[in-house]
Amino acid sequence: MHYMKGLKGAASLRRYCCELSRLSDLDTLIDAVFEQQRRAAQDPDDTREVPFP
Repeated sequence: MHYMKGLKGAASLRRYCCELSRLSDLDTLIDAVFEQQRRAAQDPDDTREVPFP
C-alpha cells in the first residue's frame, strides 16, 4: 500500500485493496487505477475522491 502514496484517490484505493478476495478483482482494480490516473492527469484541479470498483 506504500506504493499508492501520492495517487489521486489513494485512500479509497487502499480501502478497496483490503477487500480483495479473488485474483480477478486485482485485474479489475489495476484497470480502474490506470483509468482514474489518466483522467486525473487531464484535470489536475479536480479534488474529488476517486471511487474504485
